[in-house]
Amino acid sequence: MRLVSIIIFCALHGVSSGQYFNLRYDLMQLLLGETGFSIKEIEGGFIMVSGGTGVIGNPSIFYTVIDNNGAIQNLEQYGALDQGWFAGWGGSLDIKDEKTILCGSVDYNDSPSQFLAVSTDLNGDTLWTKILSSAEGLDEIGSCSIFTSDGGLLMCGSSYDFETHTKGLVIKTDSLGNEQWRSYHSSDDLAILYQSLSEVPGVGYYVGTTRSSSFDYLDMGVTFVDYNGVIGESFWVDNEYHDSAANVFATSDGNILQGGEFSINDGSAGHAFLRKLTPDGDVLWSNIYGPFGSQNFFSTIAETAEGDYVAAGSARSPDLDLSIEGLICKVSQEGDSLWYRHYVNISGDLCLFWDMEIADNGDITCIGATIGNAELQLSQDTWVVHLDEHGCLVPGCHVGIEEFEESDTYFSIGPVPAQDQFSIFMGRVPNKGLKVQIISPNGQSVDSFWAHTRPTTYIVDCSSYTAGIYTVVALSENGKVLQSERLIVQ
Repeated sequence: MRLVSIIIFCALHGVSSGQYFNLRYDLMQLLLGETGFSIKEIEGGFIMVSGGTGVIGNPSIFYTVIDNNGAIQNLEQYGALDQGWFAGWGGSLDIKDEKTILCGSVDYNDSPSQFLAVSTDLNGDTLWTKILSSAEGLDEIGSCSIFTSDGGLLMCGSSYDFETHTKGLVIKTDSLGNEQWRSYHSSDDLAILYQSLSEVPGVGYYVGTTRSSSFDYLDMGVTFVDYNGVIGESFWVDNEYHDSAANVFATSDGNILQGGEFSINDGSAGHAFLRKLTPDGDVLWSNIYGPFGSQNFFSTIAETAEGDYVAAGSARSPDLDLSIEGLICKVSQEGDSLWYRHYVNISGDLCLFWDMEIADNGDITCIGATIGNAELQLSQDTWVVHLDEHGCLVPGCHVGIEEFEESDTYFSIGPVPAQDQFSIFMGRVPNKGLKVQIISPNGQSVDSFWAHTRPTTYIVDCSSYTAGIYTVVALSENGKVLQSERLIVQ
């Protein structure tokens, strides 16, 4: 196998000011399907894993080190000239003792996909690579990998043979990737997908699981796997409509938190969803969050130092199918919503989060993809947002926002006066959206964008504005002024 590792310069689009940023990374500077799948904090910055096309048209994996301001320090691309390399979707990167583990899959032309595991140091230099193939030659892909309490590794994914239903797959290895056991979770009449992993030390492993009988029926659950690889009971959400699991997380109090999507009609729309279970599967609480939408889900969960939880994913307006925004929500240990935010990168039309990291000081960093107009070109790129503990890109955005979100105001702005950047918090937004326009002191439009859903925070870079008094205006579809506010820029 030939491993290709190269350093690339990339283009950035977005806002970065000091500690917090909202950046779009075009790692290949090409119009390709690139997505950020995983992110982990390291000293002085972050490691992020992205996937996309890059090596002579074949998909490959990007391993990028960025500093605390979002600037790229090192970028490695992994792949091979005759292969396609894919990173897993379910939190595929983990770090321990200055080593990383990443899982995914490798495609060899028309041959079956094979389960891929890669370990690197924190600079992205490869320590070892393993192809964990099945003896039956099945198509197998990796979704999630973790370091385990016994010093080894655990990875999960799915196995396909195109004659029977998809099976859930979990593989245990030693610290060098040597397989110790593998187990399959199958059903006679249902497809089983394994998407995420977590361990409750001394108890066993828990897998975020989705089962389906067709593309029209999905059900989310948590599956227990003991330390010998025996598949135990699955704890399913009892709902007749479309649900899907995206993440499972072992909490510090010894329980299990699961996130995904919970539908409340024929499956065409639903809510972002969390539930907390005991290791025995008893439900402690379950809640839905945010407005009803056609693609609202939590894809990643993390715990703060105080024991609260933060979940991130995406939200789509049921009235505007082309509007998808990054979703972040913080909840208490009892599941009560503490705050709820939408984020976008203004250079992209569709934005969603796949993974998240919480620092010891509470800062939140999310990674995903933004899709749409980047400098007038249709492109899908890696997207990273680094926020404070309140989910704010501009510190102080949370002050008074709860009262504002319950009002009939179209938008609010802050901080005022502004320097470098400011936030526009959307409140009441018509079904067809509204246009936000920023007018300079001499009456010229300096910035504008369409806002679609609430509650959404838009970040505006005003570092190039001359000092003075500006006007922020909300306009209806037919150009009627709905609201205007004064903005002082220093």
